[in-house]
Amino acid sequence: MDEFRHWVASESKDTKPVFVAFNAPFDWFFVNYYFHTFLGNNPFGFSALDMKAFFMGLMGSSWDDTRSSRISQILSIETEIKHNALGDALAQAKLFEKMHALADKKGLL
Repeated sequence: MDEFRHWVASESKDTKPVFVAFNAPFDWFFVNYYFHTFLGNNPFGFSALDMKAFFMGLMGSSWDDTRSSRISQILSIETEIKHNALGDALAQAKLFEKMHALADKKGLL
């Protein structure tokens, strides 16, 4: 957790870090618990962005279209979610990178 905290600090520099996850409420709970249990605080605080909700707002989609396989299809990205922590994180990062670029292109950022 200490390495994670240092990585967050090095990536966020002088800005407040935001926890981004596919199903952020679920993942944030565990990250928050471990930061508080082992380090006494969470560098993200209560700042979290849920990719599923972001996608709904960006695309005007329904909740049913927020499955990672459906988002991949809509955004024309090949990703495989295999329930491997690192592999899934990398796949989700690709999805968010594409969503972020699309939001920027639409002038939403």
